Amino acid sequence: MPVVTPEKLAGLQRQSQDIRNICILAHVDHGKTSLTDALLATNGIISPKLAGKIRYLDSRPDEQSRGITMESSAISLYFSMLRKSAPDATPEAKEYLINLIDSPGHIDFSSEVSTASRLCDGAVILVDAVEGVCSQTVTVLRQAWTEKLKPLLVINKMDRLVTELKMTPNEAFIHLSKLLEQVNAVLGSFFQGERMEEDLNWREKMEERVNAAAAAKASSTDDNTDSVDLEFEERDDEDIYFAPEKNNVIFSTATDGWAFTCRQFASLYEKKLGIKRGLLEKVLWGSYYLDPKTKKILGAKHLKGRNLKPMFVQLVLEPVWTVYQATTGGDNGKGDPALLEKVTKSLNISIAPHVLRARDPRLLLTTVFASWLPLSTALLVSVIESLPSPPVAQKERLPSVLDSSPGAASIDPQIRDAMTTFKHEKSDPVVAYVSKMVSVPESELPENKRKTGQMTGEEARDLARRKRAEAARAQAALEENGNGVVSLTQALGEVNIDDHVPDAEEKEVDPEHLIGFARIYSGTVSVGDKLYVVPPKWSPAEPNVEPKPQEIEVKALYMLMGRSLEALTSVPAGVVFGIAGLEGKILKSGTLCSKLEGAVNLAGVSMAGQPIVRVALEPVNPADLDKMIEGLHLLVQSDPCAEYEQFASGEHVLLTAGELHLERCLTDLKERFARCDIQAGAPIVPYRETIVRAEEMRPPVNKDLGRGVVVTDTSSKQVTLSIRVRPLPENVTEFLNKNGDSIKKAYNERWQLNTGDDAEANGEAIDVDTTVSSGALLSAEDLKKQLQKELETGKGRDVWRNVVDRIAGFGPRRTGPNLLIDATKDSFLPRVFATDAAKDQATTVGDALKPSDLADKITYAYQLFLAQGPLCGEPIQGVAVFVEEVTLNLAEDDTSARDKVGRLTGEVIKAFQSAVRVGFLDWSPRLMLAMYSVEIQASTEVLGRVYDVLTRRRGRVVAETMKEGTPFFTIQALLPVAESFGFADEMRKRTSGAAQPQLIFAGFEILDEDPFWVPFTEDDLEDLGELADKENVAKRYMDAVRRKKGLLVEGRNVATDAEKQKTLKSCASLVAWLEGSLRLDFPETVHDLSLPNLERRVLALERKVGGITTPPPFEASSWNGMVWRLWRVRSRSARRFVAGHPDPVKENAGMLANEYTMAGLRSVVDSINVSLPELQCSREPEEDAETDENCQECISAMVQKLAYISGKDLQFFPHKALTKSLIYAHAANLIASQALPNAPAASTPSNRYVNQCQPCRCPPQTRLPNSRYPQGPYGYYGPQGYDYSAARNANDFGAPAMGYQTNAADNAAPGSTAPIFAAPASEVYEESDAAPALPIKTQKNTSWLKRLLFWRSS
Repeated sequence: MPVVTPEKLAGLQRQSQDIRNICILAHVDHGKTSLTDALLATNGIISPKLAGKIRYLDSRPDEQSRGITMESSAISLYFSMLRKSAPDATPEAKEYLINLIDSPGHIDFSSEVSTASRLCDGAVILVDAVEGVCSQTVTVLRQAWTEKLKPLLVINKMDRLVTELKMTPNEAFIHLSKLLEQVNAVLGSFFQGERMEEDLNWREKMEERVNAAAAAKASSTDDNTDSVDLEFEERDDEDIYFAPEKNNVIFSTATDGWAFTCRQFASLYEKKLGIKRGLLEKVLWGSYYLDPKTKKILGAKHLKGRNLKPMFVQLVLEPVWTVYQATTGGDNGKGDPALLEKVTKSLNISIAPHVLRARDPRLLLTTVFASWLPLSTALLVSVIESLPSPPVAQKERLPSVLDSSPGAASIDPQIRDAMTTFKHEKSDPVVAYVSKMVSVPESELPENKRKTGQMTGEEARDLARRKRAEAARAQAALEENGNGVVSLTQALGEVNIDDHVPDAEEKEVDPEHLIGFARIYSGTVSVGDKLYVVPPKWSPAEPNVEPKPQEIEVKALYMLMGRSLEALTSVPAGVVFGIAGLEGKILKSGTLCSKLEGAVNLAGVSMAGQPIVRVALEPVNPADLDKMIEGLHLLVQSDPCAEYEQFASGEHVLLTAGELHLERCLTDLKERFARCDIQAGAPIVPYRETIVRAEEMRPPVNKDLGRGVVVTDTSSKQVTLSIRVRPLPENVTEFLNKNGDSIKKAYNERWQLNTGDDAEANGEAIDVDTTVSSGALLSAEDLKKQLQKELETGKGRDVWRNVVDRIAGFGPRRTGPNLLIDATKDSFLPRVFATDAAKDQATTVGDALKPSDLADKITYAYQLFLAQGPLCGEPIQGVAVFVEEVTLNLAEDDTSARDKVGRLTGEVIKAFQSAVRVGFLDWSPRLMLAMYSVEIQASTEVLGRVYDVLTRRRGRVVAETMKEGTPFFTIQALLPVAESFGFADEMRKRTSGAAQPQLIFAGFEILDEDPFWVPFTEDDLEDLGELADKENVAKRYMDAVRRKKGLLVEGRNVATDAEKQKTLKSCASLVAWLEGSLRLDFPETVHDLSLPNLERRVLALERKVGGITTPPPFEASSWNGMVWRLWRVRSRSARRFVAGHPDPVKENAGMLANEYTMAGLRSVVDSINVSLPELQCSREPEEDAETDENCQECISAMVQKLAYISGKDLQFFPHKALTKSLIYAHAANLIASQALPNAPAASTPSNRYVNQCQPCRCPPQTRLPNSRYPQGPYGYYGPQGYDYSAARNANDFGAPAMGYQTNAADNAAPGSTAPIFAAPASEVYEESDAAPALPIKTQKNTSWLKRLLFWRSS
């Protein structure tokens, strides 16, 4: 049972100094949830024995099955410790409330980390002692640095150093020192980057001040004052690093339940060594040594050659290693009882007798550590001692947060003061930040949950009424039968109140409700209060701009307790809580304020992960479309990273951060939000299109004008456009990608300069590509200077000189990495970097039409083209379009200029798009692939498999480093997003779970392959041929996107999988069987599968049968005509032979079943016609009797020999018992009836028709390599002319497996609906045995060939 009640925890919320709001951050599988379990055990929420196993905060079923956290969860914990109010005072118990948030470590759920970190004041960073600093470790450290959270480092899984790597304490100390250096190096890089930015800003301010002072000719005194004011402030970085002597580093093993800090061991050894604890804390870590004789502490330079162990090894690690040796060490892993007794005595620990008798090493280990170094004590004491309380944290953090919020200068001073000084009274302004919305089933809400084992009075009365009514009905029904007393007793006896479950509850759907996951910064909020919801884009500087804040009423407040909620009446400042009443008011995040005027907007939290994977969704049942759309809206509100779009084509598209995130979203959508079956299409991967200057390019379209230059006229010949298309330098493209927000800001400034209005307020807001845009905002002037610098560096900079002043637009979406440059003489296009002195010219149409009247049409056409490139309709980047000349060739008439512009608008847009497209394709076009940065940690045993999986998915290894002291390698690679689906699962399967990849979106990379490339040089034509005998990967990607969008897929239709050849082989097999049944000699061209040769053989069959003409709809030599002719041959030939004696056959089959051997069958079949070669098998029967009796090749050969001799289309099956009995019965029937046609005269076929057994998929022992039977193209002559193995028939030459057609219509002859035969139920194939349909041109003719292959003569 829990140690404290929710009422006790709610009371502790009032003590703001005793509250700690912390989040646990780490890389995936570094032990966050296991560590949390150990803390929950201290509050009695779970059993200490289950800590690390139950993963209590992983409340989702998929979290439990996968073993990873997918959603951040919060819980409130109680902790009490003895504190001294003064150095000489008596220690007193002090109670604390710790609001703990467990966050995911997988990269797909980085948005959950972002939402959790804004609510907290401190962060516990976990690092695996073996794996060290991983990709997500750097991400969470950066998040903590950005949010200014005070961090606490936990080096977890220390037991792996003992049990897995078998390190000695000294080796472990060296390893831990290097690990600590790695973590501090990451923090140092953050500090260095921040200082460099501050230094740059200081230098710019200095330069501005000096220039202003020189222009104003200020006095020397003023100059000195200015220099003093702008003196660069140096900062010490000592306090940002982790150091065990500062007690901000904890060493732990969560699964074994132990942890320690240097402070704990200092207090243990304080009396024993006679050294003060404060001094001992500082020397326990580092190069300090204990002199065993003098008991003095020595530095490294005072060793004088003595081989002493560091104090951390001698006093800390060796005792821990000894405990492992005593409990789980030894040869058999059962520990050392004598050593264990010695350890327990030295540590003054007593172990219960039942634990000693249990003989469970793990139980002994956890028991010793729980008494000696309990994890909760070390961690929670460090949290309380090292991490700040809400009042202290808000005073340090919030000033910078408020200064960076939208409209910071317009924030009400009263609100700012209440937040920074932590005012928490009811009369103070309320400010709370909602980081995300959490979906909770209605039955899980506290007001709807009934206490276990208790029933309210109303529920009891209602149940009693229903039971009395049921008993009365039963009594009335039975009294009619005359046994009322007994029936009443029976009816009352059947009533069981304990097992009663109302029918309504079983059928009722449990709806989902959205609860805000929030942190209150000032004031006190109570149920029923009125608050304003501030949307993320709102600014107090412009309070009337849409969307405006909405007023809501607080319906309920909750204490977050992991899997459950506890109701609260009010919440004071500094608490993490849940709030109801925000449904439909907040999309993902928002700010709650009690005052609207001067309200603050805190919702600008930066999301680490952006949605990159898109899938189109549709309900399995079209009637559930409204359910799916409603569920998508709920999903988007409850997931911080998921997004939903509806395309113009009608597709409903879900955007997610990765494959695992997509799987979780689909599960939630089906089971919780939409509650209907939904099917997802193939993932839609984004691409980009660009152009490059390749080494080998085709000559330009117009050699006189140069590459990329296009001169075109509109359809009416009234406007002539001259443009030039050039690729942008790579550094410029990268710069524009990173500064999309700055470009948007410059555009808004230009709009305000020209119109005096705000762009967003007038519906002219532009979107930024969030997948690539990042970085701090630059002013328009800084953006212009840096862009000019990027353009004028590198090769070919003369072309880009003074281009910045002529930039007329960016794109696509007016912020992308492309440039529209005005190179006309009159410079009529509007400029992006326009100044007050050079405002854009007005675009109103005058009396005479001028090129400037078409400026907005040209810029609009430019944006349209960049949004959908010519390769596959994807956005373009890295392209500059120069508008060199616009000429008007207008006819003189009375039409006004305004009317002419209206007529020319569409023509100009279409002509400009076509011209830019031609110029774009005049260069060497390229696709840009979305790329993942992959980090994989793997041991040397599976390294080769990791490389194999990466190579097959077109991955490229960037770096491979080995972690010193471990057998693990860290592999950095790049992988196309298009090839990443199923990558993680395949990697786990191939490495047996030893390698876990982490995929982070890394932008777009050029695929250096022209999708339109074909061999055109003599060398290429000689090496590769005209068809370019290698796969064009870029064209494959391009064609896949074009097919998805319904665009025309150009290129040659080359047969790559030999479908046509497969049907020719099937046709040739049928021709061979007809030749055998009609007793025609085998032709010399039997292996020629060309259509003319088959036509000649079909013509010979027609002559043999006679009276066959080709129907008018078909040509005789066409494929359809060939099928028709073979059908007619088969129909006529069926009536030429004796029907046989079906009754004796069935009788013989019944009598002789299971009374034969393979040798007996071969002798019977060979005795029918001695002029043909005998059946032989290279395998000796005595080698393996069972294999001999089931030799598929022998059975197949006997069937085909009987078919050739008798001319009968024998219908045998792969079921061996039935087939062998039918062989025996049919052979006996042939001998008995004497109904055989004359056998061929030749005793042995010519050698040119005798071939070895074709390579097949049969087991080696079942092949018949020395068969001397004449073979068709892919098998013996006989019925269908091929092997009877269904798998081989389907895979080798496209023919279906033998068997009757179960559909009567398929068995009918052409022009008839009556079935030619009826398939016996016992002889019909199972569905799994059926092979795919033949790939003939039309489905109608496909059924004809099926009938040809399977029609049995009657």
